[in-house]
Amino acid sequence: MRHLLRARRVRSSALTATFLGVTGLVVSDLTVPVASLRSTDALELPLVTLLPLVGVLVVCLATREEAAEVERSCGRSIWSTRALPTIASAGLIAGALGVLAIDPHGQALLDVRNFVGLGGLGLLAVPLVGSTAAGFLPVADVAVNTLLGEGPTGRIAPWAWTLQPTTDPIGWWVAAVAATAGFVVFLAAGPRQRREEQLHG
Repeated sequence: MRHLLRARRVRSSALTATFLGVTGLVVSDLTVPVASLRSTDALELPLVTLLPLVGVLVVCLATREEAAEVERSCGRSIWSTRALPTIASAGLIAGALGVLAIDPHGQALLDVRNFVGLGGLGLLAVPLVGSTAAGFLPVADVAVNTLLGEGPTGRIAPWAWTLQPTTDPIGWWVAAVAATAGFVVFLAAGPRQRREEQLHG
């Protein structure tokens, strides 16, 4: 099990979690102007809302093919070899983002919600494109939401869920559905294998 946890990069997730927690507190009051393609006004995006993407990329990389090789050789159930290490990595990072709850700007719930939903999108992509490229889907989702989510009047479109405030139930529903679907698909299918692994596996 120790080899599997190492292959799944749980240690890297712990280091990333520490980094995200500290960085989140440091940049909690900083915003970056992002040009909106549908509005004349730039969107003032809190910098901490980009931190979940870093955590999602780490979780996706933790599902890489080397971990699949260890998984096949250790003779344990998929739940213990595939699900638990992924839950451990995601839990560490979500906990680190939750540290922002002690910050007066109140970005913790937003970051945790977005990490859960974007993590689900990443896990959905892992069986299709592999762990390295899986981060493209959550990154693309955030980019589309950010560039197109704000309308001419400054109102956020309902589908731009990562920009919705934590009081809006749509964002939570999208995050919950994405996380559930991603986890179930990853648990069932696992990471995409290289062609030589498929021939000799």
